Order: sequence, then C-alpha cells, then structure tokens
Amino acid sequence: MQALKQGKAPVDIEIEDSMAKLAQGHYVKVKKPIKMRTEKRLKKKDKDGREYETGVIVEEHIEYVEEEIYIPPNVTAQIFWLKNRKPDQWKDKREQSISTKDGVLADLISGLKEPVEDEAG
Repeated sequence: MQALKQGKAPVDIEIEDSMAKLAQGHYVKVKKPIKMRTEKRLKKKDKDGREYETGVIVEEHIEYVEEEIYIPPNVTAQIFWLKNRKPDQWKDKREQSISTKDGVLADLISGLKEPVEDEAG
C-alpha cells in the first residue's frame, strides 16, 4: 500500500503543476515545420566556352524551427483550482444550518416532506 502511495505522489505533483500552469497561463516551445525550397541551376558550355542554362532542379524539404508560444490562462482551470483550494470562498453551494433550542424548526421541516413510497406500496 505504501509503495502505491509513493508511486502516485510524483504524478500528482506533475498534475498539480500542470493545473497551476493552465490556470495562470504559460509559454511553451513548439517545433514549427517550414517548407524550404532550393533551386539548382544546370549549366553547360557551348563550343565557344560560354555557359548557358539547360534547366533547374527544384528540391523541397521540411525544416523545423523552434518557436515559443503563449498559452493564455484557462478559466475552467482557474475555477477548478479556486473551488478546491479555497472552498469556503468559492464553492457553489453553501450550507446553512439553523438550530433552535427546542427543535421546533426541525419538526416543521420534517413535517413538510412527503413520505416516499416504494414501488410495492
């Protein structure tokens, strides 16, 4: 059991870090493909020694350029973070309890509820 807990801890930390980055916004490096084109001119010499072009060989290839892009804050991640880290301030439902000395209010509320009948009855 202890080994399982220890194995989960690093992953939990990674997920927490990822959630924090999502909530705050962050930069990431991505490799962007760029199509490169090179032309090689084919030449020959005539009998007088002058060069002339006989054609062009076009080669295309892809090169990758590293680029840094900004990932803006994610509102859903912010809400999730706040609801879980500060539930007293951010949870959706707030429970309120009212107590009385003699329990009269509790009796009134229980009297308002209709009994639930099962399918047999």
